[in-house]
Amino acid sequence: MRYATILMMMTGLATSGCVSAVSESARGAAAKVTLDQNMPAARQGNPEAQFKVGEALCCGFDDRAGFYNTKQSVAWLCASAAQGYGPAMFKLGRIYAGDTVDGVRLARRAVNSLVGVSQNLPISYAWFANAQAHGVAEGEESRQEIWKEMNSAQQKFAADQTAKGTKAICEWDEAMRQRL
Repeated sequence: MRYATILMMMTGLATSGCVSAVSESARGAAAKVTLDQNMPAARQGNPEAQFKVGEALCCGFDDRAGFYNTKQSVAWLCASAAQGYGPAMFKLGRIYAGDTVDGVRLARRAVNSLVGVSQNLPISYAWFANAQAHGVAEGEESRQEIWKEMNSAQQKFAADQTAKGTKAICEWDEAMRQRL
């Protein structure tokens, strides 16, 4: 009986990798379709299309380039957010909070937990606040949670960035240089 339980657990672990790989492959294919469908409009400045392109590219493991590319994702999301698109602002808040994985995506979650994630809580706070100001209700709860995690220097920087509205630090490299 005990050996059967161990065998079932080992089988479950082995097949979960396969399921995760298939799931990630399907997500990658969907992301490529989203990219192809929205890139022309995104290049023409459509904020919703820019958001969709940014979401499709989000986010790379350990900030490395590849199909999922955090820097490229953030660049498109920043372009959308600069035009007042609330969902892009919320996604920026999530990215800078280190919350880059949606859905099941077990393999990506495992890698993120092993290599860690880059984050900038004050910038995350500012983008959640911007999202809330642009009609994204989830921004309030996320903003409050982030505020509790910051020290006083971070809170001051977050308040300064929030006051800048859509002109808050946005681009990945600059945000990563400004970590407190």
